[in-house]
Amino acid sequence: MQKEIESVLQVAIKLIAEQNKLKDVQPAGWVADRVPSTGATIYQISATQKDQPNGPPYSVVVDAKGTVLDLKALSKSEKMDFFPSVPRPGTEDLNPAISFTPFTGAPSVPVTISPSVNDLHLTPGETFTEDIHVTIPAVPPPLFDVYFLADTTGSMWNIIAAVKAGASNIMSTLHGLYPTMAFGVGNYKDFGSGDPYCFQHQQVPDVNPGPPQAAINAWNATGGGDGPEGQIFALNQVATSPSIGWRSGAQRIVVWFGDAPGHDPICAPQFVPVAITEAIAKSNLSGTGIKVLAISTNTGYPLGLDDTPTQDSYPCANAGVAGQGTRIAAATGGSFAAGVNAATITNTIIAMITAATNLFNNIHLAAAGGTAPFVTSITPAAGYGPVSGSVAHDYVFKVTFTGPPCTNTDQVFTGTIDVVADGRVVAQKKVTITVIACERWSYGVKFLCGYVKEAPPGVVPLTPSATLRPGIYATEVNILNYHGGPVTVHKYLYPLMRQTEALGREPRFVGRRAEDAITLPGRTATFDDCFRLHELLHEAPPTDEPLSIFFLEIVSPVELTVTAVYTANDLRGVSVDLEVVQVEGKQIQK
Repeated sequence: MQKEIESVLQVAIKLIAEQNKLKDVQPAGWVADRVPSTGATIYQISATQKDQPNGPPYSVVVDAKGTVLDLKALSKSEKMDFFPSVPRPGTEDLNPAISFTPFTGAPSVPVTISPSVNDLHLTPGETFTEDIHVTIPAVPPPLFDVYFLADTTGSMWNIIAAVKAGASNIMSTLHGLYPTMAFGVGNYKDFGSGDPYCFQHQQVPDVNPGPPQAAINAWNATGGGDGPEGQIFALNQVATSPSIGWRSGAQRIVVWFGDAPGHDPICAPQFVPVAITEAIAKSNLSGTGIKVLAISTNTGYPLGLDDTPTQDSYPCANAGVAGQGTRIAAATGGSFAAGVNAATITNTIIAMITAATNLFNNIHLAAAGGTAPFVTSITPAAGYGPVSGSVAHDYVFKVTFTGPPCTNTDQVFTGTIDVVADGRVVAQKKVTITVIACERWSYGVKFLCGYVKEAPPGVVPLTPSATLRPGIYATEVNILNYHGGPVTVHKYLYPLMRQTEALGREPRFVGRRAEDAITLPGRTATFDDCFRLHELLHEAPPTDEPLSIFFLEIVSPVELTVTAVYTANDLRGVSVDLEVVQVEGKQIQK
């Protein structure tokens, strides 16, 4: 479709120049329609002279091959009017698709995310999936004031005609959503162009559509002089003039449409006492809570509202740069649409105002920070929307985290899960993912801690402490990292007997009851003893301890040197037995 219209434009511009004996002609918009009897696409192409962008428009109707058509004769034979202000059903694909870029401001309602934090410990490849709830409360029914601000210079003739024809549809459609919505009207031309005004405020916001319709019907596409227009002044007036008549408590929306950039600055003292710049207008618009919906039409400059302003016949030097429309829309939390033609202007206005009245047009989750690579699934990925404020919402997302590969040391990643509404983060929760060092080697060390008392003479000891002979027992284990780099060692404690009470005697068994970790730099060593085991169990070491028996499992990503030292002596402390055991590591198969 794009290639076809580009080809047709070239032929049509040449035809317009020849038919009207013009030398230098530029495009000034196009619309497309379909002939019902044949299904053929036809185009109405408009143009102006380059040195008169707001001068008289010229147009021609051609088919897809560039052949000139007699529109009156075709309308008579098909018994219909072509190129209506709103595309007929089945012809929507012929004109530019309705598309605009929203810019959101700060959220007007509190958005919450639950659970509010994640502290995950994952092994490599392990997945954790949870439901995340994003809640948004309902808000009281809002008031909306919508102000139509049109460029009514000469080049806008077909856009103005389309909006006049479609205004009733626009207002009735929006009243179906918001019966209390009020509509105001104004238009702008330019300073120094011979026009009777630069900005004309015509109608205060009114719920009754009659007066706004009458004001729109009074628009007349004339004047404008040079290319750039006076919208910077007009927008500033809409923001600052009490005569606009915004209702108290109403949310303010300006629907601004035009096809040319604006003079920047507005000259002082020629036109205003103090110069008005884009920056001043933006500040006043955003400062008064006005949301600007900027619609750039295809009837003038190639980039319309976003094109580069020039001085032309203006009395003061140009300081403006390209992108005015986008910047003003973004600064006010509005939206921007480009390339809109007469066939789509009505539906574009309806779509943009509807979107502006939503709390959000889209809300979704996004992973950020160091944990983002390990958020492997968010469903629904596209999120939800549009989000109205008339009811409360509880949106559910299913999020899956996957553990990353392990290394020789523990890894801790931090990040967030962000709630993103129309491109802005409105809520978030912190995420921590811990991945322990690779578990490739395991060392099992038996610990004996405490004493076993003598049984009375002639009594056979039948208590659990009969596991060992009477005496005092102690154990100490040494761990050596003989490698050049750091290694994280994890230790897990299995209590088999606690102070003569058998916990893990068959058929019973015990699992891990405490754990510890230490990162040993290259070529360093450490040790654990009975005192340390009590610390792991979060208890004070007793001064006189009945026998406890533990297994201490030492897990490492690499092979280590592990040595256990066992000490035993009789209850009188006369005889001492010392044994040093080299603990052999076992490779863990996974």
